[in-house]
Amino acid sequence: MSKRRNVIVERSILAAAWDLFMEKGFQDTSYTDLAERSGVSRSLVQYYYPKKDLLAVAFGKAVVIASHLVARSELHQAINQVGSAYATGQVLLAALFLHEGARRFLLDALRDRDITQQLIIQNYQLAHRTFSVDEHIQPEIPDRVMMVAGGLGELAYAYLMRGETPEISSILLPSMLIQANAFGLVDEITPRAWQAGLAPYALSNEVLAPLGIQALERARELLLEQPLG
Repeated sequence: MSKRRNVIVERSILAAAWDLFMEKGFQDTSYTDLAERSGVSRSLVQYYYPKKDLLAVAFGKAVVIASHLVARSELHQAINQVGSAYATGQVLLAALFLHEGARRFLLDALRDRDITQQLIIQNYQLAHRTFSVDEHIQPEIPDRVMMVAGGLGELAYAYLMRGETPEISSILLPSMLIQANAFGLVDEITPRAWQAGLAPYALSNEVLAPLGIQALERARELLLEQPLG
């Protein structure tokens, strides 16, 4: 018979993981670190999370969901589906790019192919939610969406390695529109038309920074309200 999971213990591990990933990054956080910070034994941490990747995926999932919630509450009034998705994606990237601790986590995640794949899946699920499309209609990620998402990840990795911060609205635009086209929400149109149609929804990094902080704060709350691992 398997042991029953103790919600208090699990949340203490998740809280420790969140704080340590923000302070040290995912790669430099050990099971010993997690045990010491959470106040439980290392063996118990490994019982709940036998692979450390599971904690990284829970972290990423919480940020994805929180970004949707923040964008919906702060930005989505009177915005069409595509503009709404663009706004949500900008908040998500702001949460990951414009906060030092989250940047550290993102760099480590992008170095790990398995975690990166999980984050791509979560982002696609976020697109379903933001575009208000039934997930059963297109459950598998189209190849072109996977290609552009992977390319966006490589681009993000390059910026992180150089210690630079991109203009989030610009690097997100092609990826978001390809997803919108995959869902049948936009036609095949020229890049110039893309720019014109979504220009009103492009936010500066200065505007996005506090929204990203809100998303991270909400993500930590979500992680502890309902374990997502």
